[in-house]
Amino acid sequence: MGNRSANGRRKVKVRTGWFFILWTLCFGIAGAQPQVFPIDPALTSIHIRSIHGPHIALRDTASKPLGLLFLMIVGTGAHATDNYSIDSFAATKGYHVLSLDYPNNVITTSCSNSDDSTCFDRFREEIIVGSPVSPLVDVDSANSICNRLLTVLKYLSAHHPKQGWNHFISKGKIQWQNIVVAGHSQGAGHAAWLGKMFSVKKVIMLAGPQDYLALFHRPAGWQLMPSKTPRNRFVSFLHADDPFDFNRQLADDRAILNDSTIQPLEVFPGKAASRKASIYFNRMPTSNPHGSMLLPVFSRVWADLLPSQ
Repeated sequence: MGNRSANGRRKVKVRTGWFFILWTLCFGIAGAQPQVFPIDPALTSIHIRSIHGPHIALRDTASKPLGLLFLMIVGTGAHATDNYSIDSFAATKGYHVLSLDYPNNVITTSCSNSDDSTCFDRFREEIIVGSPVSPLVDVDSANSICNRLLTVLKYLSAHHPKQGWNHFISKGKIQWQNIVVAGHSQGAGHAAWLGKMFSVKKVIMLAGPQDYLALFHRPAGWQLMPSKTPRNRFVSFLHADDPFDFNRQLADDRAILNDSTIQPLEVFPGKAASRKASIYFNRMPTSNPHGSMLLPVFSRVWADLLPSQ
C-alpha cells in the first residue's frame, strides 16, 4: 500500500524520486528546494537496520521555522523518499521534516479477513513500539517506529546542532506535542495509532487506514480507543475510487474521529477546499487513485491539512 499503481509501477516512481533528490543534493535549485539530509538508519544506533534506504530529513533555511516537525510515515514497501512532494511542501512552510525508513514490507490488509478481531491492533503495536505480539511481523523495540524516530532526532540534534532538531526531544523523550504525524496508506494507520497514544499537534491520514475487519463488518478495535490527541486534530484525505475500498476507509476514519455522521468534503485539483473539514476526498481520474492525494495538484489542500502554528 505504498505509492503503487494497479499495474505495479511503483519502482519507477521510487527511482525517479531518488534521481530528483540526488540532483537537488548535487546541484541544487536556487530558491526552490529545501536542504535534504539522507541518514543511514544504521548510523543512529548499532541495533537499527536499514530496510529500504536512508531516513530523509528536510529543512528550508529560507522559511521561518515554525518549531513543528512534520513526520511522514510512508506506506507498504515504500522508501522514505517516495513522498518527497508533500515533504518538501511542508519544509517550505517552515516545518522541520522527517520521513522514516521502517519495517513496512508486510501489507496491512493481511489482517482484513482474519478471524482474530485483534489482528490489526497487534500488527500496529509491534511495528510502532516493538512489542512481540503479532505473528505477521517481526519488529523488535530497537527497530520500531518510535525508537527509529527518537534515535534519528538525537542524531540530527548532534550533527546539525544549529538547525533546531533538539526542539523535538527533551531528556531523551520525544516531544510529541510539537509533531504533526502524517502517513500514507499503511502509514496512515500508524499515524492515527500514534495520535491515539500521544498528544500530537495533528494527525494527517492519507489513503487510509485500511483496518477494517471484513468478517466482523466493522473497523478494527484500536480505532475506537480513547485518544490522547483531540479528535479535531485528526484529518483524512481519500480518493473515491481507491482500490482498498473508500467506504471501508471512511468507516475507519469515522471510528477514529468517534463520529459516524461525518460527511466527507470533495476537493478538486488546483483548488483550495471550499471549507475546513475532517475528511476530504477527490475523484480525480488517475491510474493510481491510492496515491492521488500525494500529487502537487493538491498542494492547496495540503495547506489546509497543515497547521500554520
